[in-house]
Amino acid sequence: MKDDELPIEANVVHYVSPSRVTDTGEVTWAAFSKPSGQMPSVHWLEQFEGSTDEQLKSVRRVSRLNRRRNGRFAELSVGDVVGIHPTIKVLHDPLQATLIFKEDPSHSNITGLPRRDDPREKLVCEQMAKFVKRNLHPAVLD
Repeated sequence: MKDDELPIEANVVHYVSPSRVTDTGEVTWAAFSKPSGQMPSVHWLEQFEGSTDEQLKSVRRVSRLNRRRNGRFAELSVGDVVGIHPTIKVLHDPLQATLIFKEDPSHSNITGLPRRDDPREKLVCEQMAKFVKRNLHPAVLD
């Protein structure tokens, strides 16, 4: 339901543009930094049936982002994300179908991050990037 907190055992993916992934394949802190007032959006994998690969296929089908060939979906555990700071939550925000987009039951937002002008923002985003480890999935399949 809209604005419900995701369970801590849930898994989400966040789109990361190619410029936010290092040559060694690590996600930079900037992948989670957004202009003040915006929240990083994620897709809740367990909203779709099947294996992780099948869930990712569903995410690719409903995602409304302009994904680049070298872009990645960074996988995170909700428990790791909300454990970074007491203000951080991952809230369900399903999107209705439109004339050009399919319904997206998995769409969610990470809320409670420090603002861009807050010195803690980089620290919090760095911690999130560390939780990704190597769980990167292609955002676009050939």
